Amino acid sequence: VSGPAGAVFTDPTAASTTASFSQSGVYVLQLMANDGLTNGSAHVTITVDHAPAVTAISPILINWPANHVVLNGMVADDGLPAGGTLTSIWSQTSGPAPVNFSSPSLVNALNGAAIVTQPSTTATFTAPGLYGLRLTGNDGQSANHADVTVTVNQTPAVNAGTNQIITWPASQVVLEGTAADDGLPAGSSVTISWSKLSGPGTVAFANASSTNTTATFSTNGVYMLKLTVSDGVSTNSSDVSVIANTAPVVTISADTLMPRLP
Repeated sequence: VSGPAGAVFTDPTAASTTASFSQSGVYVLQLMANDGLTNGSAHVTITVDHAPAVTAISPILINWPANHVVLNGMVADDGLPAGGTLTSIWSQTSGPAPVNFSSPSLVNALNGAAIVTQPSTTATFTAPGLYGLRLTGNDGQSANHADVTVTVNQTPAVNAGTNQIITWPASQVVLEGTAADDGLPAGSSVTISWSKLSGPGTVAFANASSTNTTATFSTNGVYMLKLTVSDGVSTNSSDVSVIANTAPVVTISADTLMPRLP
């Protein structure tokens, strides 16, 4: 009888049948019976509700100690069932620690007209790691959701080791640095690099991409070396000094014969 589109009945002449609808909306259907002399009819109202459409931006990457991010999503609904409410809720589905949301939910009244809402919130993380967040739209009849992945990346920890002193002509030292990373972001690789910051000569590293290596100096002097570690997103470094010391040069002059005083 009414509705936004047509209805298809498997057997319109049977009292019990199946009706199929091509789109959401409010439909009024009529069942009519005729005995050859008179007609009888009854009506039924059917609300065909469309689950809310939910979208959210993903993935998101931030670097610790930065610990919060603004989440923007969108929930679109057909406005049905009329008189109900559309609730948009942010929640946490996974992660190494709790996540705090500034505005976790948003409620809109439904009046039968299509509605689009943009629930926004600030998510604050209490530790680095990989988190799963979810935006859910629920109109009271049906629900839908969109998931967001947030990587809170930890800057690699690095230590170039202890300062060293060698005595020339010894020209080589063993460097024992350390590096630690949280393995995030997923799929990235850690790169390690030794370099010379300052010093009077050249420095040759046996393996500049290893935390443990040897450094050979071309001349004596004071050198500053740097160990740099990067996870592809953030970089950290540590310095170590090496003094290539020259031993003092000692000379002894011959005794001078002094005349004997009378």
